[in-house]
Amino acid sequence: MYKTQMEAARKGIITKEMEAVAAKEYRTAEEIRELVAKGLVAICETGFTQHSIRMVSARSKIAVHAADIAKHIPHAMDIDNAMADVRRTFDWDKQWECSIDPETAKKIRDDRKPEIEEAVQCAENSVL
Repeated sequence: MYKTQMEAARKGIITKEMEAVAAKEYRTAEEIRELVAKGLVAICETGFTQHSIRMVSARSKIAVHAADIAKHIPHAMDIDNAMADVRRTFDWDKQWECSIDPETAKKIRDDRKPEIEEAVQCAENSVL
């Protein structure tokens, strides 16, 4: 028996809530169980949304990345430097590869596409 999703995950139990999150996130139930057991994903007792699960996971990744940079872990800045390079060339596919949450990054770009296209044209025609 277990009282929380984390407790179940740490016991190796995959709950129906983990299975539901896995289906919505296009992951396996085992992947979600592992993330919950490590405290990287939280599943609320009152329910969950895809957005809230993504946000917890993305925030955890950002925090770990920031800590690696602060601790001067070798090559911790490599992904940031790569992102800066591909942003200058407007290489969207490589930007997705460098992002912490590619699906959300793509959705934001799609939602703002007209604004972004104008900005790209402006930047390409500027003296910078």
